[in-house]
Amino acid sequence: MRFVFIHSSKNSEGGRTYKLFADSCKKLGIEFFPINCRKFDYFSLPELDSNDILYRSATGERARVFEKLLINDSCRHFYSFWDQSLRGRGTTYFYHKKHGLPAIPTIPLIPKDRDEVEKFAEELGGFPIIVKAIGGSKGVGVMRVDSQKSLVSICDFLRGEDTSVIIRKYVEHEYYGRLIVIGDQVVASNRAGSLDGDFRTNTSDTPNGETYVFPEDVQKVAVDAVSVLGLKFGGVDLLFDADGNAHIAEVNFPTDFGCCQDITGIDIATMMLEFAAKLER
Repeated sequence: MRFVFIHSSKNSEGGRTYKLFADSCKKLGIEFFPINCRKFDYFSLPELDSNDILYRSATGERARVFEKLLINDSCRHFYSFWDQSLRGRGTTYFYHKKHGLPAIPTIPLIPKDRDEVEKFAEELGGFPIIVKAIGGSKGVGVMRVDSQKSLVSICDFLRGEDTSVIIRKYVEHEYYGRLIVIGDQVVASNRAGSLDGDFRTNTSDTPNGETYVFPEDVQKVAVDAVSVLGLKFGGVDLLFDADGNAHIAEVNFPTDFGCCQDITGIDIATMMLEFAAKLER
């Protein structure tokens, strides 16, 4: 069996996720076949069959194209159906709202004018509200806006940029949880609070947090949040308010599970490979 791993590490030795999967492949006796999309020759792309597992950890356009070229109806992967990898998804909000999951109230548009700016804010419960540029990670592109004047100026700027943006209700939260889902179960999870002076609870500077096993009803929300996207793996970010209610911030696929693996001591990379290897093809 071969694990075909699409990545974009600048480091010649690979990044954190690269090393986790390399170690897991060695442990399980699976051939590790990394493809660095920054350097790999298009004409050397392999043809995959039922003995291959495909996973893309990189998020850039070239990595996505490589995945679309490689995936087929024979190989193993983390989609419910292989051709879902060919589609663009953007925000996960639509999927979660349509399936009745606790999505944060969101308007996935930039207001067209100043009148609509005011209406957007009213619809979302007033200020503060969150403006988020799609595609960032670790809190990058997430902005808290405290007044209509600020929102007007931000929206004026964003209209001139080729950026997908969502505007959503601000959830005053005590902490955030990251739950890693494989198949129909949460296999590892942790939670963390925010740093003083920052409303975000998932940034590159956020303390690592602690291992935390969430109640079964919360775990079900996480599993369902991944499943409705047509995925068998994902990292679910939930915000918890003062009453303990969970709100889906986003589902990440691919996701950087290395931090959760370090915190919990659970070998997520090996569990992913074991899961994919057992899938019926």
